[in-house]
Amino acid sequence: MDSIEQLANRIIINMFCFLYHFTFLARTYIAFVLLVSKFKGALANTLFDGYVSGIKI
Repeated sequence: MDSIEQLANRIIINMFCFLYHFTFLARTYIAFVLLVSKFKGALANTLFDGYVSGIKI
């Protein structure tokens, strides 16, 4: 059996690791979403222009 202190230390370390990885993933995800939305905006405009010009033809 582990002592209470060892258990507490392990829990604290796990929490810190989780928080660190979570914030890293969150930042990566946000950057990715911003990048995608920027590209999607340009892509959507291009597709929309092509779609409209396609209807005109």
